[in-house]
Amino acid sequence: MEVALTDETIRLLASTNPSTLERLRRDTLALADQQMQGSIHDNTNDLENAKAIIGESAAELPLTPQYQAMVADIAGKALRPNLRFDEQRTTDDRNTAAAAVEPVRRQIQADNIVLAAGETVNERHIDIVKALGLMAPTVDYSQAFALLVMLALLVLVMGGYVARFEGEVWTDHRQMLLLCAALVLAAAGFRSALQWHVYGAITLGVSTALAMIVAMLLGARLAIVFSVAIGLLAGVVATGSGDTGLVIATILCSSFAAYASAAAGGKSFTMVRTAGLVGVANAIVFVVTSDVFGLSVSANQIIASALAGLFSASIAVIAVMALERVVGVVTDLRLLELANPNEPILHRLLTEAPGSYQSSVMVANLAEPAAEEIGANALLVRTGCMYHDIGKLKRPYFFIENQFGEENPHEKLKPHLSALTLMAHARDGYELAREIRLPEQIADMIRQHHGTSLAGYPYHLAVQQEGEENVNEADYRYPGPKPQTREAALLMLADSVEAAARTLVNPTHDQIEELAERIIRGKMEDGQLDESPMTFADLRIIRDSFVSTLHGMFHQRLKYPDQEEEEREEAQAAGRAENGAPGR
Repeated sequence: MEVALTDETIRLLASTNPSTLERLRRDTLALADQQMQGSIHDNTNDLENAKAIIGESAAELPLTPQYQAMVADIAGKALRPNLRFDEQRTTDDRNTAAAAVEPVRRQIQADNIVLAAGETVNERHIDIVKALGLMAPTVDYSQAFALLVMLALLVLVMGGYVARFEGEVWTDHRQMLLLCAALVLAAAGFRSALQWHVYGAITLGVSTALAMIVAMLLGARLAIVFSVAIGLLAGVVATGSGDTGLVIATILCSSFAAYASAAAGGKSFTMVRTAGLVGVANAIVFVVTSDVFGLSVSANQIIASALAGLFSASIAVIAVMALERVVGVVTDLRLLELANPNEPILHRLLTEAPGSYQSSVMVANLAEPAAEEIGANALLVRTGCMYHDIGKLKRPYFFIENQFGEENPHEKLKPHLSALTLMAHARDGYELAREIRLPEQIADMIRQHHGTSLAGYPYHLAVQQEGEENVNEADYRYPGPKPQTREAALLMLADSVEAAARTLVNPTHDQIEELAERIIRGKMEDGQLDESPMTFADLRIIRDSFVSTLHGMFHQRLKYPDQEEEEREEAQAAGRAENGAPGR
């Protein structure tokens, strides 16, 4: 039998590998044979109806839209009428059938038309279809069970990785819920893309958007593993001859998007560049993988894949801004926003407690390079440093850096009350941070930046006035808790070293090094670093970074006449501040 094929079908067949051709041949023969087993009259719409049924059946095959259309076209053209109209016999059969029909019941013959084209569907038609069992779709339970097992294994492997290597995500139900929701959205997006001609490009867009969201919220390493998982998921959902190429393209594009978005660091210009790179990468990878597996790619598909990459980056940024507070993570985008001096609470600190603000800036300049060198979150450290003293807004003039030569209110207070007033700024800062809804990580750094350190100056003053046996040292220690993270511990060290460094006048490199070593060792011996994951190697790197930064600060200053006397006076005040003197 000769079947006329279109040029597009011929080109598609020529570019298809042998194994896929065999599969297409079997599917085409099965669909055509299924319709030829039924009755196709030459004087009715049976032939058109059979072709329509083949089209519907082909659309349900696990093939790409192109191959589904091709199978329907070839099978439909192969159909021929298998019954010719005999008017006399038909009349006799109708009469016989009419006589046999009971008044209440109606029997539907195999060759009867249940619903003609253009006819309005009524309750009788629905009853007939239900009686014939056509409203209960056939399910391949074996294939469904195998698919269920495959998806279960995929989820279990993903969960096992998170439990083993991403403990923070595993223990946070909100972050786990985000990860699970991302997997479900990936499956739904891949499935929805099948109805579009550019389903491959849409699949890449969905995968890159979700990978970037996971990277910015949960980390690049987890996002790359997630990319592998959704790549396999894409192969399960979009079955067909291009499965392997689509899996590879999805994994490569989403992994690149995850890495690029994490490396961007949340900076606006870098994120724009990342969006462009993701779009270009999607187009290139899509073309290369399609060519490797012998699939033709149209210009529309290439353009669609590039645009999908661009849009995915934009969607990811918007989604991250909406989800970061819900999930309970702090992203670089949020940290950059908070570090802006125009933030209301920082502006208040600048105007109401300018000395504390300038001190916070110096602490941030000291801590940030150290954080980069030990691999901590430098942006989180800098932002935490800028906010760590916001508790001083409650009583700004009780702190020496904000007094500017005015009367010190602590001179009228007893040492214990003076210490309580000073130590309250950590608690006040934490409460203010919760009130203005700062990220939990920054709020914890505010509460922990003094740990349980001793307010030395009020304590020693109390000992002098009341005797050591009458003074309880615990009453002069900050309430804590001690730093729980490397970032919080680094803030504590930078804050103490910065305060002590103001006691130095024209120091040498050795003097700066000795001061940093003494402060860090003192905090370590006092047990303030016991609950943080800080290592001895980290402390050595931090000390060297502090020394380098302080050395640059001191040796960039210009000396003017009569400046040395002024510096000595400032150093004396700063010395009292480091020891917990009233005002610190």
